[in-house]
Amino acid sequence: MNPAAPIMVLADNPQHPLFSSWLGGMSRPVTGLTHAAIDHAFDPETGLIVTADCYHEPRVTLLRRAMEQGIPTLVLADGILEYRNTWEHPQLPPGSLFQPVLGHKIACLGRSQARVLESWHNAGRCEVTGSPRFDRYAGRPRRVRPAGAPCRILIMTALTPYFTPEHEAKVKRSLADLKAALARKPAPGAAPIEPVWRLTQGLDRELGVAARQAEWAGRDLADVLQEVDAVITTPSTTMLEAMLLGLPVASLDYSNSPPYVTPAWRITAAEHLAPTLAELANPPAPKLLFQDAVLHDALECATPAAPRLQALAEDMIRLGQEARRAGQPLQLPGRMVGGPGPAVAEESFRLAELYPGHPQFATDDVRALQVEVGHLRHHAAEMERRAAAIRAASLQHAQLAVAWRAPFEAARILRGLGQGAAARQQLLAGVKAVESCQNPPVILEALLAITPELARLDAGRARYLLDVALQLATGLRNAPARAQAERLLAEISSPVAGVA
Repeated sequence: MNPAAPIMVLADNPQHPLFSSWLGGMSRPVTGLTHAAIDHAFDPETGLIVTADCYHEPRVTLLRRAMEQGIPTLVLADGILEYRNTWEHPQLPPGSLFQPVLGHKIACLGRSQARVLESWHNAGRCEVTGSPRFDRYAGRPRRVRPAGAPCRILIMTALTPYFTPEHEAKVKRSLADLKAALARKPAPGAAPIEPVWRLTQGLDRELGVAARQAEWAGRDLADVLQEVDAVITTPSTTMLEAMLLGLPVASLDYSNSPPYVTPAWRITAAEHLAPTLAELANPPAPKLLFQDAVLHDALECATPAAPRLQALAEDMIRLGQEARRAGQPLQLPGRMVGGPGPAVAEESFRLAELYPGHPQFATDDVRALQVEVGHLRHHAAEMERRAAAIRAASLQHAQLAVAWRAPFEAARILRGLGQGAAARQQLLAGVKAVESCQNPPVILEALLAITPELARLDAGRARYLLDVALQLATGLRNAPARAQAERLLAEISSPVAGVA
């Protein structure tokens, strides 16, 4: 096996803890690819492609191209599965979230996530690894609440707490209800509650709690979790992080969506708030026991995750190189990390029924779909090339505009100071700056701006340049520019026109 075969990370930030928490311990080069054309071809010596983004272009196509080149591809689950994000996210194309997994393997957080993904016909692609970025929680102590001190509850929203206006309304209503419940006087003998707000998308300002979270703003979540006694959050991966520290966790979800991670406390309506707040301050042992069971099903965390992911990566690289040497397509075992076999693939997983408004799922003509993908890739690559050409032309246009506008502005100043000869020289320098650029729109723009000033100093030269502008405008079929050139010519030719 080639020990120098590099690992390539496809990500906006290859240094994100999702990658750096385990790739830093690999004994081989690691490179990042943040931008690439959709028709990019990978170095065939690449050992492994790693990404967490398999639902945005061009990374989707890049991931598939790597597979077509026989390069092993590993997708990292960057958080828990969330029902609304999976099924009610209008900005994502249907089926984007692992239906199917678009790589050779996906590193799942835990067994429950693997079971769900395998029920979506992803058998052989799921590996239960855990998340190395959560390894840092091992051994961290949780806060011991001083006697008589209030119960400090961290209240959070996910980075993207809603995806539709309906979701937004429910999230805001749930937070308003929670704020009102916290403002009520606690029952006799109940522990007082000290809320710590950590909201996203400007919800803190809208709710009127921004000032209350100033002390906690910008701090690392792991540090904040060590200073609170419980957590209430909209569905997010934060639930697992808090559970790792043994904190009682409640999900705040007025949408009452199916929970892929089922916490011991769920707040789906206003009447759930008071009893949940009371129990978070004094959690019953049976619910904490259930929470522990949920945690270990949702997150493989009995031992550190980084060694598992590193071993998986090395095995994938080795098998990829062996297949390449043998000239065979890459085939990976179903469970490379170990653990129970794959879950049952549900017969009811039929994309045509799950997404009835999207006709592309109604066909099972694979050859037609393959040809369509080829056409779309070609079209996307052509659009990228055209966009790049437009950007380059726009940059050139801006640079040329600066080249003639600088002497043009200098000429106006000089003319105002009575320095006519110097002003004329600057105007002609502006013309010279664009005359050889072979960019007719830029030349036309410059001539129409310069000639009115030049006419006051050199009417003959201005008239000649306007004739050139008129020809350019005619050739470009630019009617407004042609009309402007004709008007300026008429003004210069008028008997009352003079030279300053």
